Amino acid sequence: MVGPLDVTVSERWSRSARRLGIVSATGILAVGILYVAVITLWLIIEATPREPIGDPYLAVMEVLTMVSALALLGLVIAIWCFADAAHRVQAVATLSIGSWR
Repeated sequence: MVGPLDVTVSERWSRSARRLGIVSATGILAVGILYVAVITLWLIIEATPREPIGDPYLAVMEVLTMVSALALLGLVIAIWCFADAAHRVQAVATLSIGSWR
């Protein structure tokens, strides 16, 4: 008799979960590159690294942080889809802790 936890990885790992993982990871990479670009732009234009970052750079960085949080949540969900039955509890804990941020 096969229970609900005896599902193989290939039955849970769908194309949509794989696509979500790829898009989320690519989004995290793109946001990271944009984040570095904003900091570099601030350093070039303002040329005062001793003062705190102000608007509009700070506002753009805050938006990028929120977008990266959504992309990270998508990546964790994709990894959760791939977790085997023995590690499902840890995957759910990671998903719930990651969504609190």
